[in-house]
Amino acid sequence: LSGLGDIFSSLFGDAGIGSRMKRGPQRGQDIESPIEVTLEEAYHGSTRIIQFQTAEPCTACGGTGRVGNRVCTICNGTGGKVIPKRLEVKIPTGVRDGSRIRIAGEGGPGRVGGSKGDLYLVVKVLPHTHFERKGDDLYTEVSVPLATAMLGGEVGLPTLNGNLSLKIP
Repeated sequence: LSGLGDIFSSLFGDAGIGSRMKRGPQRGQDIESPIEVTLEEAYHGSTRIIQFQTAEPCTACGGTGRVGNRVCTICNGTGGKVIPKRLEVKIPTGVRDGSRIRIAGEGGPGRVGGSKGDLYLVVKVLPHTHFERKGDDLYTEVSVPLATAMLGGEVGLPTLNGNLSLKIP
């Protein structure tokens, strides 16, 4: 249970007796979360349903953990509750490893009527079995028969949009 109190303390601040609280609305904390995408998703862009836990301020105490001079009995002084959430997010075309996708207003809750922080998804592009990405370029190996290499011809070249025919002079 102390772990849950630590979560609320980091999200809502310490609202204990004798602590100094800023007065007025306070914006919630920004939160970062990793997301893994395939090379195809990074190339074409996509949408993804993500599931995560978010904290909501207690409606009885307004996220302060206290009602008057007493500890809030609804949230036990934590200032809020953790709830599961599902959200559809857009993975932009051309996203790179380490990019951050901002989802406004889905971060930590604000205090005393303040706005929520933002959620940042930190992108990890997964390795691909056939392609290696270097910047905006994709590299792959293609087998060229000896006769085609010597006399010329065509070979099939896989791409993320299907196969192409590559002319060998």
